[in-house]
Amino acid sequence: MTELVLMRHAKAGPADDDLHRSLTAEGHRQADRAAEALVQAGFHVGRVLCSPALRTRETLTPIRSALHVQEADIVLDQAIYNASAGRLRDLIGEHLPASPLLLVGHNPGLEQLAAWLTGDIVPLGTGDWVLLDVGGKLANNGARLVESYIHEQSGPNG
Repeated sequence: MTELVLMRHAKAGPADDDLHRSLTAEGHRQADRAAEALVQAGFHVGRVLCSPALRTRETLTPIRSALHVQEADIVLDQAIYNASAGRLRDLIGEHLPASPLLLVGHNPGLEQLAAWLTGDIVPLGTGDWVLLDVGGKLANNGARLVESYIHEQSGPNG
């Protein structure tokens, strides 16, 4: 099984510069719960691909701790920030041999990629993730949804 986790960053607050939006208190709680759920799912990281945006790096912090991810296994890539599904697919393809992969990024690209891989609509709210078996290659409708983590919404804006 070739495992891929697609995770959307946790809830962030406003900022003058989008790249520097920090997690809210609720976002930190979302990230903590998502990390716990990854541990419960038995996920082990081979490599992490992460957007350099502050909110994605902050989302990754409890995951790094919970899954004992080494700095050398993390790739911060500017190309993930606001990437299209096609660009994300290409980036993942470059790193697939280091599976299992965890990609921490942004919508709409993540949802669109999950839909392309599975053939189903896969909503990803803030702090949500899906674990896919991509079968060793990235193909349209070629992935199987193994597990998902969808957090409880805390209010109208989650």
